[in-house]
Amino acid sequence: MRLLIILLTLLSSSRADTIADIWGVVDIEGFVSRATAIQLHSIDPAEFWTPEEKKPEGEFFHHYRSLGSVRPTDKERLEKLRQAILAALRSIRWGEPPVLCFEPRHGVRLEREGEVFEILICFECSNSEVHYAGKYQMGPIGRLGQKEMDALLDEHSVPRVRAPEKPEPNKPVQHNAESRPSSGDSPASETPSAPAPRG
Repeated sequence: MRLLIILLTLLSSSRADTIADIWGVVDIEGFVSRATAIQLHSIDPAEFWTPEEKKPEGEFFHHYRSLGSVRPTDKERLEKLRQAILAALRSIRWGEPPVLCFEPRHGVRLEREGEVFEILICFECSNSEVHYAGKYQMGPIGRLGQKEMDALLDEHSVPRVRAPEKPEPNKPVQHNAESRPSSGDSPASETPSAPAPRG
């Protein structure tokens, strides 16, 4: 239901943005490679507002709450962030069916010669929302680069909303041999059985 609301919001005529084939028009990798300034946002996917609602107080990044951001100024950190974004773009698995999730936890703003390119990223479902020149488009994103982005946010003490952990398939459950009772022994926490009623 929440995804449907988001999609309807994206298609709403009240938005200033319009849908366009940004992926087919803009050299996104080239834009990232030549960006002179990059800002990384930590996004809370649970706090989303629509244009029909009164905008809540605080900072938002394309209708999602921004918990804080990092804008590297030194060359080393700027390049690390750039490479993380490129890794996400280059690890896209084209042709795979999309997962209907889109709960972005990362937002990226890139600037170059007066132009601005922005991306909302959901690493959990490998989907993104790109914004350029007043237009936007949903598209895929790879799973690489998240670790480096998270490390940069943590380095600057920017809070993050962590995605729920998914159990690894076919992974055996680990038991503690010391705490596991041996055969024939009763567990320490076992409740004694009630005495049988007298006849």
